[in-house]
Amino acid sequence: LTLSDGFVVPQGPSVSSASVLRRSSSRQTHLVLQASPTETTINDDSGNNSTDTTTKTAAADSSPAPVLNGKRVLPLKIMLAGLKGPHQVAAAYAIFDSNYKTSEWTACQHVGISRDLQETLQNHVEEHGPEQVAFVRALSFVIPNEGAMESIASDWRKEAIEKGGKTNFDPVLAAMERDFDDDDDDDDDDEYIDMDSLGDWRNFRRSLTMSSIDEEESVQEDDLSSTTKVSASSQSGDERKSKSSSSSSSRTNRNSQRGVKSVSKDNEEILRSQNKELADEYTTGVWAHEVSTPEVGGLVVRMPLEMELYRNYRHSLMGNRLKKLLDKKRMNTGMDALEISTWYARSKELIEEEMGRIANMADEEGQIDATQLREEASEMLSLYLDNQETWQEVCLVVQRNEDTGSSKTLVLNRPMAFQLTENLGKLVLFGAFQQQQQNKNFDSRTDLVQFMSAFKHECAVYVGGPDEQGNPAVMIHGIKDLPGAVEISPGSNIYKGGLDAAVKGVLDGKYSPLEFRFFVGCHSYKESALDVAVLLGKYQPVACARSVALKQCISLPKPLWHEVMELCGGDLEDLSSLELLKRDDLQFQVVDETLEYGAEDDDDVIEIVDLGELEIDDDEDDYFLM
Repeated sequence: LTLSDGFVVPQGPSVSSASVLRRSSSRQTHLVLQASPTETTINDDSGNNSTDTTTKTAAADSSPAPVLNGKRVLPLKIMLAGLKGPHQVAAAYAIFDSNYKTSEWTACQHVGISRDLQETLQNHVEEHGPEQVAFVRALSFVIPNEGAMESIASDWRKEAIEKGGKTNFDPVLAAMERDFDDDDDDDDDDEYIDMDSLGDWRNFRRSLTMSSIDEEESVQEDDLSSTTKVSASSQSGDERKSKSSSSSSSRTNRNSQRGVKSVSKDNEEILRSQNKELADEYTTGVWAHEVSTPEVGGLVVRMPLEMELYRNYRHSLMGNRLKKLLDKKRMNTGMDALEISTWYARSKELIEEEMGRIANMADEEGQIDATQLREEASEMLSLYLDNQETWQEVCLVVQRNEDTGSSKTLVLNRPMAFQLTENLGKLVLFGAFQQQQQNKNFDSRTDLVQFMSAFKHECAVYVGGPDEQGNPAVMIHGIKDLPGAVEISPGSNIYKGGLDAAVKGVLDGKYSPLEFRFFVGCHSYKESALDVAVLLGKYQPVACARSVALKQCISLPKPLWHEVMELCGGDLEDLSSLELLKRDDLQFQVVDETLEYGAEDDDDVIEIVDLGELEIDDDEDDYFLM
C-alpha cells in the first residue's frame, strides 16, 4: 500500500502496539509491528477517569484475559473469581438482584460500562450490598471502545425497561432513561408493517421518501410562483425568460436525481451485454439512498478516511482535532456550516500532515521507534492502514442476527477471475479445506466435471472478504424459482445457493453463467462490530435496487463505488467527485503470500489456485491475470 509521499506499509494488525518503520534498499518505508505500552482513558461507572497502561511482565501476559460473551448470567462470586488476575477487563455489563432465579430483565438493577469490571463490581457491592448485586451479565471487549460498549449497554437498557427492570442504581438517572425510552416508543404500536405484503419493500420505502420530497418541492415552487407573479410586472421580457429557463432547469435536475438516474451509460452498456433482463431492470428502475443502519439485502460502502475523521469526532483523537479546526474556521468565516469541499480539503491536509510527520521520524537507517509516537500519530497510522485495506469497498449485507450482533457481508467490487482453472474450480466448489478429501470422492469428481463444463469459460469469481476463505464459495443471483435457492431477505429478490440447479440450467442453456456471482470469503462481524464500524464513520449503509447488487463488476468504466455514491446523490455524490480528483495518486502493491493449511511438510501443502500474479486495475474495478 503506497502512501501519497511514496512510502509503503504492508497490511498488519491495528497499531495500538509499537511500530518501527524500516526503509529497504529500494528506499521504500515498511512498517514492522512490535509489542509496546499504550494508554487508554475511558469514563467508567465508578466515576473515575481511569488511565490504564497495558505494559505488563512476560509472566503476566502469559495468562489470557477472561472473555465474557454477554449471553450467560453468572453469580457475582463466580464472576469476581474469574476476573481475578493482572488483566483489567473492559465490558458492558448488567447487574441483577437475588430474584434473578425466577426472571431475567425484571430483576435488572443497573446497566453500565467499565474499563475495569472487577473493580466496578466490587464498588457496587460495597455501596448497594450483595442482595442488589447478586448476578452479572457482561460482554467483554479486547480493545476498549467507549462508543461500542455504550451501544451494547443501550440495547440492554431497552430490554430491561421493556420487561419492567431498572437501568441505574441512581433513581433519578433511571427515571430519565425510562422517560427517554418511553418518548421513543409512544408511537410504536402503529409501526408494525408486514414486509411480505409490500412485495419489494425497499421500492415501497423509496417511493414513500420521494413522495415526501415531491410535496416539499411543490410547496417551494408554489411560493416561488407567487413571488414571481408579484415581481413579473417590473421585469423585462428577457429577465422573465431567463428566470423561467432557470426554474425549468432546476426542476429537471431535481427530477433526474429523484427518478431513474443514469450515472454511466458505458456501465449500462456493459451490463446489457452480460444480462439483458437485469440491464432493463437497471435502466428503468435503478435507485439507491442512504439509510441509518445496515440491513440484509442492502449495502455498506467504505467511506474515505477524510469522511471517517469528519464523522468520528466523538471517539477519535484525530477526528476531534479536525472538528476543532473546522469549528475555528466556521467562527472566523461566520458560516453556520461548511461546504463539503471545505471540510474534505482540511481533513485531507490533516491526514497528509500527520503521515508526513510519521515519515520524517525515520533516522539515518530509515527506522522509527514507534514507542515514541504520540497517541494521535499512533491512531492516525492505525486508521490509515485500516482504510487502505478496505479501500472503496462496496459490500452486500447477506446476514444479520440482532440477538448476537453478528453480521456477514460480501465485497462486490473485488474481482478475482472470470475464467476457471481446475484448481480455482475446486476452490469455488469445495473450498480450500475440503479439496484433498473431495479429490478421493467419485461423486465429487463428477460434480467438478459438470461444474467446469458449465462455468469454465465464463465464471465471475470475487474475493468476498478476508474471513472464511477456506469455505466453498457463496453463490449470489436473482433467480427466484431456482431450486435450492434462498432469498437473503424478504422482498429483496436477491438469492443465495441452488448451485446444482444453476449448473444444470447453464448446461441446458436456460441460464447464462454471468447471471451468477461466486464469492470466496466474506467479512464476518461479531459483537455488533459492523454497527460499531458504522458508528465510527467507516461505513455508510445504503439501500438500493437489487440490480445494483446483482450486476457484475467486470471492466467497469466507472467503478462501482463511484456509481453507488452518485446514485445516492447529495453529499455522497459530491464526495465521489472529490475522490476522483486524487485517484491518479493511488498505487497498490500486491504482496505474494504462501498459504498453508495445517501442513506438516511440503507434501501436505494444498495448491489452491495457480493464477499467477494479480494486478489491480484502478480504473476499472478489475483484476487481471498476468
